[in-house]
Amino acid sequence: MGNVILIVLTFIVNFILNYYFWIIVVGVAPLWGHQADPNADASLVIQLTLASVLIPGIIASSGLLTPIFARTTSNARRASGQEKAIMEESLDDICQRANLNPKDYPLYVSHQDVYNAFALGKTITFFYPMLRDFPQDEITAIMAHEMGHIRHGHTKTLLFCTGMDWFTNVIAFVFNTVSFFCRLLVFIPFLGWVLNIFVFFVTLIYNMLNMLTYLPSFLISRFGSRQNEYQADAYAAELGYGPALASSLVRLEEATGNQKMNIFQKIACDHPDTEARVKAIRKIVEKQQQESGFWDD
Repeated sequence: MGNVILIVLTFIVNFILNYYFWIIVVGVAPLWGHQADPNADASLVIQLTLASVLIPGIIASSGLLTPIFARTTSNARRASGQEKAIMEESLDDICQRANLNPKDYPLYVSHQDVYNAFALGKTITFFYPMLRDFPQDEITAIMAHEMGHIRHGHTKTLLFCTGMDWFTNVIAFVFNTVSFFCRLLVFIPFLGWVLNIFVFFVTLIYNMLNMLTYLPSFLISRFGSRQNEYQADAYAAELGYGPALASSLVRLEEATGNQKMNIFQKIACDHPDTEARVKAIRKIVEKQQQESGFWDD
């Protein structure tokens, strides 16, 4: 349900901003000899808007560009050597427990000096410091968490939403570029003033729409992202990696020196508080122990 809400919100935000852009483009088309037809133009604007929002989203979520994303966002490369052996050991164990095929999940490594791991599409990327400093059982638990994102559809949703944002980013670039060049024409009598006044109001309306649509979407998406983290944690814990995952989260917080967040930071953050995540994981572990008839006093 959370994935659907995020997709719908992202679509609405981008549809509004793209629609406004295409209205302007089609509206000024008569200046270049286009014969205006209100009904046909309205239909064209809707078609262009749907195409500019959905087509990039579909391309991104197809997974064809996932290796490119992994390289461009974190300079990641396909795992090899000892790093590959460590990751494959974890992946094989997870796939055996979850009845999955390890060949379906390409493994990548980034040598950036950060402690992190992420999944995109079906790829799983680890940063080298985590492979170097974390024990094997915790690496496996973290990978199971990332597998949880994949199996719950979080990564596919993220790619689809990222794709829907693409053309909106292009629109922002176009507005900024046009605004810059219009400022260069401000000294031309009359024409320069008219152009700058027009661009000022167009940009003002665009920025207002962006603010009014983006802020609610941002807050709701952040809430959804935090719920996704709990879901991925639960997936790993239910496979039997709960204790190792809890200890890995504590180790990660100690390694990164994370400070306690205030209420505003918590609202804006896409990950829940570590203490809350560990508590939720331990509840799952306790439930598993009770159901198996084992209880550690």
